[in-house]
Order: sequence, then C-alpha cells, then structure tokens
Amino acid sequence: MFNRIILAILLTSMSLAHADLTTLSDQQMAAETGQALFSLGYIAPGANNNPSTDTGFYKLGMQAQLDINTNIRRLRLGCDTPTSGGTACDIDVSHIALTGIVPLPDKYGKGASGAGVPSDFTLNNPFIELAIKSPTNAAQRRLIGFRLGAESAWGMFSAGLPPRNSAGEIPADNLSVIEKPGNHTGVTSISGHLNVEIRNAKIPTYICSLLLGGANSDYSGCKLGGGLYAGDSTVNSDKPKAGDNRYDLNLKRVNRIELPLVAEAVGGLLGIGGKLNEDLRFLHLIYVGSDPNGNRRYDRGEGESNFSLSAQSENLQWRVGTTSEWRTAQKGWWIDLPTVTLRDFKSRAVYATVDKAVTGLALKDVSMNQVPVNNCYGSLFYC
Repeated sequence: MFNRIILAILLTSMSLAHADLTTLSDQQMAAETGQALFSLGYIAPGANNNPSTDTGFYKLGMQAQLDINTNIRRLRLGCDTPTSGGTACDIDVSHIALTGIVPLPDKYGKGASGAGVPSDFTLNNPFIELAIKSPTNAAQRRLIGFRLGAESAWGMFSAGLPPRNSAGEIPADNLSVIEKPGNHTGVTSISGHLNVEIRNAKIPTYICSLLLGGANSDYSGCKLGGGLYAGDSTVNSDKPKAGDNRYDLNLKRVNRIELPLVAEAVGGLLGIGGKLNEDLRFLHLIYVGSDPNGNRRYDRGEGESNFSLSAQSENLQWRVGTTSEWRTAQKGWWIDLPTVTLRDFKSRAVYATVDKAVTGLALKDVSMNQVPVNNCYGSLFYC
C-alpha cells in the first residue's frame, strides 16, 4: 500500500513537471492571494523600536494553530554543575501537564478523572527566534540568544502534585500536612517574567481587642478570647481600588514570592493591608487564557499573548509579541508567562490587633487548594 502511494506521488510530480506554464500579467498576479505556512522575519539593530544598536533578530514563524497534550516528569534548565559548587537551576519544575481548560478535581483530589486527556493546549502562530550580535559583520557575528514561543497560547499549565494519604485523597483539611512545602512537588526554582493577580481569596480574620491583650500570634488566637471583628476578608484584583493585588514580577532563581495584599473586611467597608509569603511549590495550576463559553477548546480571542521560553548569554531585550514594547530577559534560561492567577482559595484564620491588621496582616505558606488537571489515561503516570 505504501509503495503504491509513493508511486502515485511520483507520477503526479512528473506530470506536473511537464505541464505547460502560463505567463501571468501584473494585474493577474496582483489578483492572486494566498498564505504561506512558514514566514521569515528580521528586525535589524535600531529598527522597529529595537533598543539594541548591535543585535538583530531573525524569526521563523508558523502561521498555524498547534495543539498539544503532554506530560513532563521534570524540566530542569540552566543548572549549576557539581564542580561549580552549586546545585540551583534557572528553571526546575516537576510533574508538568499541558492541557486544555477543563474541569478540575475538588480540593480533596476527587472527581474529574482523566478530564485533561481529550483536551489540548493550543499555541497560535508558534515561532523560533534567534538573536545575532553584529549581524552585518560576517567575521564577528555570533548567536547570543534563542527563543521558543507563540503569539498567543491557551490552556492549563499544571505543575507538581499535592500530598495524598494512603487512600489516595488530598488531606485538604489537615493543615499540618497540606501547608508544609516539603510535602508538595512542582516549582522549585524559576527565572522569568510573571504577571500575577489574586482573585477571590478569603482570609478568615479576627481583629483582637487591645484591652484584652491583643493576639497570641498571627495564627493562634486572641488573648483571653477577646475579639472586635470576626469574618472573611476578601482579596481581589482591582479592588478596593484599581490596580491592587496585581503584580509585575521579574524573578531569578527563586523558590518563593512575597506579595503585598490589600483585603476588604467588614463587608468591604474596611481595607486592611498585609503580605503573602508563599513557597512556589503551592502553585499547582496556571490558567493561560479563558474559556467563557465552557466548551473546553480554544476559540478566537481567548488566548494570552507572549508565551515564550528563551536562553541568552547576556541580558537581552526581546520584542513583546507584535507590539512596540521590548522586555528584558536575564542571562540564562528565562520563561515569560501570561497572567498567573491565584484564585478561589481560603487561608487559615489570622489573628491581629487593629493596628497590625491595617499595616501588616501576614500570610505565609497557606494552602491555595490548587489541584492540577488530571491528565491520566488508565494506569499511566500521574494517576
């Protein structure tokens, strides 16, 4: 069968090769339209807002939609060698799954079995880009960076696994287990640019009375049981005023982040300040884009722009998508992620006096109840 297919292709090619060619006028050629699968682009030093005066960028793009579904046991990039005296990596992430936006298991790990298997992570117009120093000098030009990316991406980026008990369930209510970073796997080191926002985070808050001695500690209750207010404080992006709880981060070999918070208490009448100090191993799920109609597949306009992974021998500015903006990637391996949303989690209770609640409500290593997509088939890995 295969031989017959090859023979048919060869015969067709021969007949085409001997076909008569017809001359087209300029008008006839102008009337023809088409689109190439691959495109080549070049940005010269100083052109198109290129901030570099001696580096050119060559880009091979695919004008297509690329759908993938994959599991990666561990991704380690830019790691120190044992002889260098270090063991850290630019990027070190375990148990990765790339899927579509699908239903998730609950916080105990139940439900949505195999939900990720029939779905795809979508890359629109993927590309490979090279950064060449001294591009016009044949004797001195050299490669100083390369980048893999897409003009937009859509899906879920799952990382790591939360702890499970002998019954295979996540002990979501056992804080002594679930809130220990060492019981989780996932992001142990990351270098890159992240836009982080917090949505619908609930903080059970107890404002203790100074007259009764205040709080024993941030987590152990009010002294003598006295409290002025007890209720959930809510953290949301763009509330209580525009821009709050959104963060533009550039990280280099970090394993935790510290974010300032502005929370609403007493039904939104009181704004209280604080900070979230979180180990990145608690971050198990990153939404890339959205699925407003719930059909579990990419539709035009639902993706996030500027999804890329690069490596460079020096700090280097890459163009952000097709815009006029250029953003610095630091030396080594660097990931540029769309908006990372931390959402729909409830922390342990926090106890503080009025003055501390306004200036320094502290959350450290709290469970965000994030459970990765179940991307298993049968008894394969991750199940």
